[in-house]
Amino acid sequence: MAAKLAAEEARARRLRRVTARPLPVTIDVPAVPQKPEPKPLTLPDPFELKSLARHETFEEKRRRQLQEEEEAARRAAEFKARPMHLGGPFAVHESEVPLTVPVDPHLATEERAVERHDFDAHVTEKIRREEEEKKRREELKRKQEEEATREYRKKLRFSARPMPNFEQPYFAMPSDKPLTNPKTPNFASKKIKKAARRDW
Repeated sequence: MAAKLAAEEARARRLRRVTARPLPVTIDVPAVPQKPEPKPLTLPDPFELKSLARHETFEEKRRRQLQEEEEAARRAAEFKARPMHLGGPFAVHESEVPLTVPVDPHLATEERAVERHDFDAHVTEKIRREEEEKKRREELKRKQEEEATREYRKKLRFSARPMPNFEQPYFAMPSDKPLTNPKTPNFASKKIKKAARRDW
């Protein structure tokens, strides 16, 4: 127990003790850190792209093609004369092929003209018949409308009855029909009749 109390007192004394940070070496001039050692510069490595190789191949192929085209143009521009004819004058040999006999061509214009004339006549006749039929229908329709208008006007015409003649007196003649026998109307329904019979 005594040892435990002694340990607690020692711990309390350590906590009460003030521990300040040490003063710097100098106050007027601050301490300058040492300069780091220089490092070598970073050297970039070139990229090895497949497109560069393809580009170089294409450029080489294009350069060769341009050279070939220039060479072909240069050769085409060179003048080359044909060798001089050293023989006698040029003579035309007679041909063994018989001469061409002209033959009148057979054209179908005359036949087509006749067919076209018949066709135009048929079309003209058809149009004429259609026009006549159209005029006939229009004339029939006009007559029907005029007849309907006359009938309608007749219906609208006011006709008064003639004035009666009062010089001769009017005598009522007796009728030959028999007299009407009055009957009592049957207003009762079948249900009312049945109920009245049951009451009786």
